[in-house]
Amino acid sequence: MSDKSLTQLSTLDCESATTNMFKKKANLPPRPKAPTVEQLLEDLINAPHDDVVFSQLHGPTPAEDSTDLEAVFVRVKSFMAANSQLRNLVHKLETQTAGLQAGDLELQAMAQEIRRQAQDALK
Repeated sequence: MSDKSLTQLSTLDCESATTNMFKKKANLPPRPKAPTVEQLLEDLINAPHDDVVFSQLHGPTPAEDSTDLEAVFVRVKSFMAANSQLRNLVHKLETQTAGLQAGDLELQAMAQEIRRQAQDALK
């Protein structure tokens, strides 16, 4: 093939790709109909008793339930320590925010003073 025919071919490919890009997409098939109540009940009856749905429905078994008071105490204690640390961090952030806001006001005043001095120098 010559260079001219390759150029024409690539131009045609680009044009067809561009026109195909904006064509309407093919319609998807319709959604299947929802199962009837009878079909749902039949599925529930035929499902095995150890199905995940049933184990999640009934919650943890007594053996899985954390009734160990020592473990509960340790968890509560760690949550309280984390809560205290979070309160301290909030206070620290509030203090730093106030400092930053004061610094911002001071910088704005300094910038205004510099502008005023520059205007006076230009007069």
